[in-house]
Amino acid sequence: MKTDGRRSTREIVRHRGAAVVLGERPDGRYVWVRQYRRAVSETLLEAVAGCLEPGEAPEACARREMEEESGYTVQAKGI
Repeated sequence: MKTDGRRSTREIVRHRGAAVVLGERPDGRYVWVRQYRRAVSETLLEAVAGCLEPGEAPEACARREMEEESGYTVQAKGI
C-alpha cells in the first residue's frame, strides 16, 4: 500500500549473484553495451554485466559476460 492509500504491485527477483565489468580498452576508452530495457521502453548504454551460472566464480562470470556481450577478452587489473 502506498502512503496515499493506493495499492501497487511489486516483484522480487532472486538469483545467485552477478558480476559487472568496467572494461578499459588499450586506447583508454571504456567498453559499453546497448541494452533494451522494457521498464523504460528505451535502449540504454550500460556496463557489461550478467548473472552467475551455478558454481561459477564472479571473476569467471565477468570474463564470460565481457566476451559474450562485446567480443573483448579480459585481463583483470583488480576486483
